[in-house]
Amino acid sequence: EPATLDQIRKDVPRTFPEQPLVRARAEIIEAILIEHAAFDPELGYCQGMSCVAAVVVAQLADPSLSSSFFRRLVDGLRGLWLPGFPLLFAGMRAWDAVQKVRMPDLYEHLHSQGTTFDMFLPDAWLTLFSRWLPFPSLFGVFVFIEAEGLPGVLALTIALLEAHQPALMSTTDFTALFVLLKSLGRQPTQPGVGSLIVAAKGLLPQVSDVVVSAARWANASRGRSLVGPCPSLASDDLESMFLRKGSRVVHAHSELDLVTDENSDSVLTLQAQRAFSSWGSKSPSRAGISRSPASKLRPSAWWFRFCGDCFSHSVEMEEVEVAEQT
Repeated sequence: EPATLDQIRKDVPRTFPEQPLVRARAEIIEAILIEHAAFDPELGYCQGMSCVAAVVVAQLADPSLSSSFFRRLVDGLRGLWLPGFPLLFAGMRAWDAVQKVRMPDLYEHLHSQGTTFDMFLPDAWLTLFSRWLPFPSLFGVFVFIEAEGLPGVLALTIALLEAHQPALMSTTDFTALFVLLKSLGRQPTQPGVGSLIVAAKGLLPQVSDVVVSAARWANASRGRSLVGPCPSLASDDLESMFLRKGSRVVHAHSELDLVTDENSDSVLTLQAQRAFSSWGSKSPSRAGISRSPASKLRPSAWWFRFCGDCFSHSVEMEEVEVAEQT
């Protein structure tokens, strides 16, 4: 479709513009995105996919190899970008359960600042962590995700947020926390890719169980059988949050873009101000949430028993030179 082609041609030049290989291979990136949109017209093109294609093409110079890997990667996670976002919502239901148990202190801190996962997970997941990791680290993570699918995405999310938890916990206001959650890949201290993947692999058995439960519960909400524990968010709550407008991903109530190409601190600060005023009580995930640090939201005891002490892996951190990401 002409609108899809136009959006791809707008997005590719502003995807990782600081990366020489991405600039040099922009035509290949564009061709792969156009080819895949024609191959899968139901999916088409969604913002975030240009980041994925750019990383793959920068790593694999042969167009046939890069196209093949990109197709396998996207096909395995197709529901992340598909209109209606079925896989994204299944993952977010699982995350709603896991975050309370695995990271109760961070969970409380996020909520005390009025920050909820619907504000940052779409951007993180639809770009496959392109905002959360330095560019050289991304392809190794993509290989892991291609093999493990949604459980791999969820496990990496836990590992990355735990690695950056000290910095996240040090924020004292909504704007600082929002900006940091949109730009973790620019932090001076980054997890080593090897230790990050080791930690994520260790989380896979338990994360997979939660993902399966969330997916089954989502199916039950559409009239199919219910098996296993269900997260606290209702299906309709999540599915009223986001929309795909053509290739854009927007917040349903405010129409703010959830996946953006520019993530400088000044732009993200402006987005934070708009998000704080626009999300408000209109977002089901924020309804009834106090912004006071004195308000402590704790997970129920049965979730602690459900997950137990199964999460035990840590991520080693290393100092790296981080170029500003798109």
